[in-house]
Amino acid sequence: MLATDFISMEIPILKYTDTCSQVLRWMDEYRVLHMPVFDGVAYQGMISEADLLNIEDEDSTLVIFENKLLKVAIEGNRPIYDVIKILDDFKLSLIPVIDGNDRLLGTIGYKEVMRAMVDVFNLNSKGAVFVLEMNYVDYALSEISRIVESNDSRVLSAHVSFHNDSNMIDVIVKVNTESLTSVIQTLERYDYNIKASFGNGDNQDYLNERYEELMRYLNT
Repeated sequence: MLATDFISMEIPILKYTDTCSQVLRWMDEYRVLHMPVFDGVAYQGMISEADLLNIEDEDSTLVIFENKLLKVAIEGNRPIYDVIKILDDFKLSLIPVIDGNDRLLGTIGYKEVMRAMVDVFNLNSKGAVFVLEMNYVDYALSEISRIVESNDSRVLSAHVSFHNDSNMIDVIVKVNTESLTSVIQTLERYDYNIKASFGNGDNQDYLNERYEELMRYLNT
């Protein structure tokens, strides 16, 4: 799945002629801390709420930030995992999506990322999720699948997330069973470290709260 699959046109695109006070009102209305600036030809960068709050005259236009905008964006042909990484690396509330000519296509925020994660991890389907922590050299999806299948379950999806400055990884696995008890017991017998698990009964809270946890697990 690519960034272009999750573009939103909901957030207003700013111009240098917009006033700081107007932009602050938009940020409050749309509940974002960053917004993209476009000069009619190319994407210019992003302005943050923190930048605007430091301005004495809120009637000033954004032209005063012309050389101070945050130059971060992602091209539409990049995978959704890259979007998540940039959002986390720069602590952004959204990221602009551009084409190869720096034309602004739209933005991707938390809501769009959550929708992507629902697709990636089949969260709309019945089942449960568990997270294994292990050394990369010990990782074998075939072995994990064999253990899951020995408990009359099937692996629906799996994702590997590398720890920073370490050979350790998290393996996030979605299975089609609604109870993880027997699967986890078998994994533990094989000395797997269960870092987290989310049964089907947790799915509503899972969907509401999972973004921050996924950011930790997917921060590669």
